[in-house]
Amino acid sequence: MSGSSDLGEIEEIGANVVSELIGTMDCPVDLLPEFQMAVLGQFTSARKGTQHLLALTEPGEANPSGVILYGVKEGRRNTTTLYCQLLLVSGQMRTNVALALIRHGIAKHKPHRVEAKVTNRDPSVDL
Repeated sequence: MSGSSDLGEIEEIGANVVSELIGTMDCPVDLLPEFQMAVLGQFTSARKGTQHLLALTEPGEANPSGVILYGVKEGRRNTTTLYCQLLLVSGQMRTNVALALIRHGIAKHKPHRVEAKVTNRDPSVDL
């Protein structure tokens, strides 16, 4: 499920790599690191294909600028919902990185609804 955006390459990433990134990147979905690890643990135990863990890496960078964990749920009346469970971002382009990751999921799954709670409670973080 790899692809690209204007900001860089978007590729699947392992949960073990993401666990090392937790605490080093901002999480605009308002989760403390221990809750981020719990969500990541649910990903590793989820049925294959029900959730997607992707990273966006900007050109020339060694580490990802953003990570998203989302699932796609089938609802009533043939509707689908893409729901973001974890979103990690860093760098000056963090808002654009977050949008690129969410838009990538939308383009791949064509959901009818998108659920992504983005709460900025830290005024020093530009999201």
